[in-house]
Amino acid sequence: MKAAEELDEVNDLLRKRRDRLDAMERETRRSIYLREEAVRKKLQTPEGLAALHADPMVKAAFSKMQGVMNERAKYDERVKRGEVPPEEARDREMAQRGMKFAAVPLEGVMISRIARYASVEYYVLRDLSNHEYLLSCDPALEPLRDVVFDISRSAAGYEASLRHTPTARRCACSIISRRVSRATTRPICTRVTARHCAPIARPKRRPARRERSRDDRHARAARRSRAQARYERSQRSRRGQRSLESGQAGV
Repeated sequence: MKAAEELDEVNDLLRKRRDRLDAMERETRRSIYLREEAVRKKLQTPEGLAALHADPMVKAAFSKMQGVMNERAKYDERVKRGEVPPEEARDREMAQRGMKFAAVPLEGVMISRIARYASVEYYVLRDLSNHEYLLSCDPALEPLRDVVFDISRSAAGYEASLRHTPTARRCACSIISRRVSRATTRPICTRVTARHCAPIARPKRRPARRERSRDDRHARAARRSRAQARYERSQRSRRGQRSLESGQAGV
């Protein structure tokens, strides 16, 4: 009985403590809400707006925002007039989207789209982590579209292979000339021959429906002929057995 009474006392103390903590939390939330409302109402008055505009940090942020908006407006006007060079448009989109130039080795990438800047075209490669990279367009790389592949460096140049496929094999890529000057940072353009990439980029052709149906008919005919042959052999053996038994009975 004494232990039960002590347990009830402990539970009562815990309940009271929990109620006090809940009350303190409600009071804190109410005070924060009232403080926010007071600040909001103060900022809606002319005096509050003047004090906000006079804040040095607000002035710096506002001037920076105004500069960005003015620069964007000027850039849009240049785009409409056709005065933006391809390199500037490319660099601007790369900065906005967080893209980088492709650098070997590349693992688990695929050609997601083609980015065009005037007469300049780039493949946009996307990896398994949704990171994007730019690679110069080349018609020889068309067989690698719509597949996930890896590109690695080898003694002969660069090699491309399908990723996570049991039948994937290395395809010998032509040596790539870096269309890059050492003074500039341009993407590495790899030249992959379509003859070597065709086995990994194109699945094995399935036979046509007419060919499959013809093969099925031949298989069914062969099975029927084998079943007929087994039936005839069994009939011959039965007739031989009955003739033997009748001859023994006559004797």
